[in-house]
Amino acid sequence: MAQDFEIKTVNGVDFYAVPFLERTGLVKAAFTTRRGGVSGGETATMNFSSRRADTWHNIRENYRRICAAANFPPESLAISRQVHGVYVHEPLPNEVGRGIFDDYVSIEADGLMTDQPGVTLVKHSADCVSIYLLDTTKPAIALLHGGWRGTMERIAQEGLKRMAQAYGTKPQDCVAAIGPSIGPCCFEVGEDVALAFENQFPGWGLVKDGHVDLWRCNKLQLLEAGIPQENIAVSQLCTACDTQTFYSHRAEKGRTGAMAALLMLN
Repeated sequence: MAQDFEIKTVNGVDFYAVPFLERTGLVKAAFTTRRGGVSGGETATMNFSSRRADTWHNIRENYRRICAAANFPPESLAISRQVHGVYVHEPLPNEVGRGIFDDYVSIEADGLMTDQPGVTLVKHSADCVSIYLLDTTKPAIALLHGGWRGTMERIAQEGLKRMAQAYGTKPQDCVAAIGPSIGPCCFEVGEDVALAFENQFPGWGLVKDGHVDLWRCNKLQLLEAGIPQENIAVSQLCTACDTQTFYSHRAEKGRTGAMAALLMLN
């Protein structure tokens, strides 16, 4: 529920903390809003994506501000370019901090994972689903970007599979959170996409009146994989409904910025 994502304002920067995850004492987690940065025009004011109509100078300053407000070390950030797939990457030491102190982002992946404390995983979104995963036993973390293609290809389950391979993660030991993203109220799709979801997930009840429920789809994937229901939180915050708080690619017809989801092991 929304109370599992708590809005905070620090030094003029608005962001959501994720108490559902942070009360384990194992992680720091945040999800940004569009308020509190220096970007202008259609990306005003706190854009984090270099693929939008913005400058590296602005983006770098926005990262500095969110790191200061939410207490993430800037040099700890692992940033990647998203390709709407299901590849989950474990950042190498020389990949951490890139894109902050230079203009080069080397990782292309829709999921990041690590078991190293002090590495901050970062994913961007402007309607797509951000999925936070925490193995409380290892411990280890993953942060996934699920657009409709990645969701259909089961990126939530792919993230758990990769964590199991790399760290021995068991789903029953995991806690998960689904961040602000486009809700079933606003994600209207064509007949071909609706049919594809119905065929891929028969009986899941994901399509209603031409709208697809990405929140439900990702939550059911996590449940099917073995994460207990009480260990899954869904923000139920729709980015397309609230463009005063969030960027929305759909509602703003692509003329917008991108938020950032951040997750770090303590």
